Amino acid sequence: MKPREIKYLLIEQLPSFLSAFRNGIGEAKAPISHFNFNGHIIHTMEQSENAIAALLKNQNLHLVCINQNFPLSPTTGFDCSIAFLKYIKANYPNIKIIITIQNATVFNLRKLGVRIDPDSIIEVTDASQETIIKAFVETIEVGIYFSKTILQLQRIYRTNLHIVDDIDYHILHELSLGTKNIDLPKKIFLSSTTINRRKHKLKDFLGITDQSDSALIRKAKELRYV
Repeated sequence: MKPREIKYLLIEQLPSFLSAFRNGIGEAKAPISHFNFNGHIIHTMEQSENAIAALLKNQNLHLVCINQNFPLSPTTGFDCSIAFLKYIKANYPNIKIIITIQNATVFNLRKLGVRIDPDSIIEVTDASQETIIKAFVETIEVGIYFSKTILQLQRIYRTNLHIVDDIDYHILHELSLGTKNIDLPKKIFLSSTTINRRKHKLKDFLGITDQSDSALIRKAKELRYV
């Protein structure tokens, strides 16, 4: 059977990821799982200036893989990669989306899911040659792929959901940013009393009852909640 051509756009600036990608998919001498991957790589802001619009217009792309923090040129019309992905979702719903993310946490995965709901997510520390190949193939074949670290964080969220919900993660996030307790109700839209109850619940759950909010954040960061 003739291999199916898969056209991709990779937007990534990290040398380690680019090297693993090129050694796997980018320089493949033979079809990978009956696919011929054929695409374009953008790895600098300057390259993104005119390429993105042209590629979307003139190529029948199957897949876009982009680093969540890639600095797109202002001339693209997108102020960040998330804005670009929202545009793809709205205008090219058949294009599969893979996001690469550094230092993933439960909170930013939940936020990413609400804003974009990507088909696949790769934590950069998981991005070996084999992982990247698997991500591309399974995103096309199955429609979804999550690397090892992402699966672990999602498992934490699902396992603890009956105790720690999205509001709790939001509280932890604001505290990690240094938001003062007096300002939390403006961010969370709950009363100070309710927020304090939730903080006490989180401390009990994490085994640091009666310790400070700073201790709560240290523990939450250690567990990659935020």
